[in-house]
Amino acid sequence: MRFIHGRGVPVKITYLLGLLMTVSILTTAHAADPGWPREINAASATIIMYQPQVETFKDNKLTGRAAVSVTPKGKTEPVFGAIWISARVETDRDTRMVEILEVDVTRVRLPDATAEQEKKFTDLLEKEIPRWDLTLSLDRLTASLELAEKERIATKEVKSTPPKIMFVDYPTVLVTLDGQPQLRTVENTDLMRVINTPFLIALDTKTNRYYLDGGQIWFTAKDVKGPWQKTDTPPCQSCSAPAP
Repeated sequence: MRFIHGRGVPVKITYLLGLLMTVSILTTAHAADPGWPREINAASATIIMYQPQVETFKDNKLTGRAAVSVTPKGKTEPVFGAIWISARVETDRDTRMVEILEVDVTRVRLPDATAEQEKKFTDLLEKEIPRWDLTLSLDRLTASLELAEKERIATKEVKSTPPKIMFVDYPTVLVTLDGQPQLRTVENTDLMRVINTPFLIALDTKTNRYYLDGGQIWFTAKDVKGPWQKTDTPPCQSCSAPAP
């Protein structure tokens, strides 16, 4: 090992420290994730693109969508919309950074925009986005992907079966019942009150018939779901059945 005279610092150590400092600076510069949102100051408008929501990330292909705002030159109020993108990426597992190499804007949605305007907007984005330093945190990307997967699962669990629509051409009242009837005994009577409805519905345990208080009129039925028929002789006890 050689030493520099008068300094006592090994040449090899000095060289190694310099090399490590250079690598550290380059790594830090490359690993910096500038975050979101990103801004494009184009000649015709100012465009702000918010953090993309990753939809798929497989091998070196990434797809996602992002919210955008567009403020035309001379205007103060932005127009909000959404874009869908497809990109080719390169992943550095050591620095845990993902560099976006190529971006295609596959779809654009802006309120009241014509197909021609959306095409011009797509062309502008595909021209401007590659000028960005598009490096993303792998951890942030992974978290975004996990969120997208949870959203997909939640969407599958949402039932979109349309409700049964009933139509009648005469005056009627909709009697609601929260699930199957839940009965509670009314003390000192032969009645059981249906408690999971805002209406007064009682079951006469002697006749096994239901009675519905319609205000000035009483109705009766063998089944709580009907059909209900007007009656002039409800059990007198039901007229004063207390609330559950």
